[in-house]
Amino acid sequence: MKLTEATIKKSLPDLGQGELRDDQIKGLILRGNKNAASWSLRFTHEGERQRHTLGRWPGVNLTDARKAAQRIYGQIAVGQAPEKVARTLTLEEALTKAENEGFTHLSNPRNYFGTMRNHLGPLLKRDLRRITKADILAQSDKLRKTKQPTADLLLRVSKSVFRWLAERGYCENILEDLRVAQTNVRDEFLSVAEAKQVLGVCHQIPYPFGPAFAVLLLTAGRRQEVLAMRKSELDLESALWEIPGSRTKNGLAWRIPLSAPVVELLTEALELAPEGDWVFSTTGKRPSLGLDKALSTLRTQTGLADLKLHDFRRSFATAMADLGFEPGSVDRYLNHVAAATNSRLSRIYNKSDMLVLRRRMADQWAEILAEPEKA
Repeated sequence: MKLTEATIKKSLPDLGQGELRDDQIKGLILRGNKNAASWSLRFTHEGERQRHTLGRWPGVNLTDARKAAQRIYGQIAVGQAPEKVARTLTLEEALTKAENEGFTHLSNPRNYFGTMRNHLGPLLKRDLRRITKADILAQSDKLRKTKQPTADLLLRVSKSVFRWLAERGYCENILEDLRVAQTNVRDEFLSVAEAKQVLGVCHQIPYPFGPAFAVLLLTAGRRQEVLAMRKSELDLESALWEIPGSRTKNGLAWRIPLSAPVVELLTEALELAPEGDWVFSTTGKRPSLGLDKALSTLRTQTGLADLKLHDFRRSFATAMADLGFEPGSVDRYLNHVAAATNSRLSRIYNKSDMLVLRRRMADQWAEILAEPEKA
């Protein structure tokens, strides 16, 4: 049958199971009805009959299905196993794949991906390759009318996820050139006295969150990197924490020097941690849940009602600047590789991670927080 979108709509039954064969691509078949139909390609490779599912119609239209079939035949022609051809995914399937395979460093990936699932509902069943930048922006604009911060969060999360999917060949990076406004940017940081107070309260909060918050403050690390810390990343004898690129914000492996108080905290945490690779966990199977409740306790006991964990990094940066450290060195400590304080040329040629200098900064920060407050 000569297939067009019009003949497909006309020929598929309202109920039951119909089958339409393409006259242009051998083995390309559409089975189903007007409410639910699926593309597949049947072919013989090395004497074995195979069937590959290409996606659901109408999310995957006739043109998309033919292109997918041609890709498979093209790979067979050059001797590549057709099993390596990834079938077309819906957005929902793509989100599940990214959540399970690519963003395991997040302490709560369900909330992260929930942002897309909750606000991109009309696109979830659509073929990933047919979603455009305009589609994403349209959903964001609807949300922006009443919830601007959430709209910006949706775009930031979507940009990160689509970059991951594009790098693995599932789709084009449709949001590559998208610039997202940073809403609700805080200028808050803790004074040294407040930082000492926070650290004291952290020592009173039980494992896992008390020690985790203390490590977060003392290392000025990123929240997700600290809360999802692995035992296999730690070398406490060398006082080093080595984070693989798969877990860092910029995708680059990173070494963090650990001050003596942090080594002590982590040694105690490892004694309390269950079996498994997670340092801060109650089950051993994943990072601990209940962050919001623990953070609420920290706010209540310190009296800092608006405290954010990211304030720890600002506080460290401010203290280091007061001690006379160069802004570029502070940015390097915080793993801001593309910091504005470094020239582009400097970033290209200077590959040092400044470990010795950063260790001195970590030790001085620990000493500052350990000093008793003057009466």
